[in-house]
Amino acid sequence: MATGRLADGTIVAIFVNLGSEALSIISMRPARKDERSMIR
Repeated sequence: MATGRLADGTIVAIFVNLGSEALSIISMRPARKDERSMIR
């Protein structure tokens, strides 16, 4: 899981590694208030 910022807000992404050179994003959603506070 990763938390990060986009131009319009903070998001949480769930991903899996596809070998050593790629990722596959399974889910991306707006971050909850407690998740947003982790990156400030």
